[in-house]
Amino acid sequence: MKKIFLTLVLNAIAVSLNAQINFASSTDIKVFLKSKTCVVEDQGPFSTFNETLKTYMAKFWTITPYEFIGMDEFDIRKTKNTYSFLLLSDAEQDEDGVIINRYQ
Repeated sequence: MKKIFLTLVLNAIAVSLNAQINFASSTDIKVFLKSKTCVVEDQGPFSTFNETLKTYMAKFWTITPYEFIGMDEFDIRKTKNTYSFLLLSDAEQDEDGVIINRYQ
């Protein structure tokens, strides 16, 4: 009886952990591979994000074309599926379970 209970508890935990993971579909991957990756520059005055990414993107990023853009340009492009984005963001859930994103 204890083994059955333990198995059910472990399965319930595994299911709840997997429920939070979103995997890309093959369609999502195809759209990404056809997109241009826009790296949204960090506006923080002491951030090393921009220079670090410029160095490593030039050295390693070969999967899609890319460019660096500001937050204003991100606001214009964010709904177009011809672009993909790298940016710093904070996210939290409100009391209703809605995820709120705050872009840096």
